[in-house]
Amino acid sequence: MTGFQVDSDGAEDKILKGATDGTQIGNVTDRLKVIDADTVAAINALSINLGIGAANIFKFNELALTARTETDLSGVTYTVPSGKTFAINSFSGSYDAQAALYVRLKKQTGGTGSFVTILRLNMMTGGQGNSTLSYDFGKGFAAGVAGDVFKVTVEASIAKGTIFAMFTGSEL
Repeated sequence: MTGFQVDSDGAEDKILKGATDGTQIGNVTDRLKVIDADTVAAINALSINLGIGAANIFKFNELALTARTETDLSGVTYTVPSGKTFAINSFSGSYDAQAALYVRLKKQTGGTGSFVTILRLNMMTGGQGNSTLSYDFGKGFAAGVAGDVFKVTVEASIAKGTIFAMFTGSEL
C-alpha cells in the first residue's frame, strides 16, 4: 500500500504503508524480514565453496572385529535435519591387524531404501598398504540434504583387530 504525504518543504513524498495496520514504514524501529527458501538453499550450497562452513558434526567409534561380514559401526550414524544441507569435511580410519579391511561411508537417500557407498577406505598393514587413512575435503563437499542418513560400515577379511573410524561434516 502506498500513499503521499506533504512534508516541511511543501513537496509531496511517496510513502510506503504497512499492509496490516496502514502505518508508515520507515521508522527507526521498523524491521523488514524476507525469507525466500530458494535463496536460502542457494546460499547454503554456495557457502560450501566459499569456505564459510566449519565442521560441526563429528561421528566416531572403535570396534573389535569379531566377524568377517560387513558390520555397522555403532553410533556412527547421522541424519540430516529438516531444512539443512550436509557437507562432508573428512573421513578417516585406523586399523591394527595385518589383513585387508574396508571402511565404507554409506548414504540412504531420504531415509528410505538401500544404503549406497559414497566413500571407501581400503586398509591393510604389514607392508601391504596403509593402516591409517584419511580423506580430507577442506571445507567439505555437499553430500546430502534433509532426511538423508549416513552411516559407517566395516568389513574385514579376518575376524581380528580393532578399527577406529570417523567422519566430520558441516550442517548448512
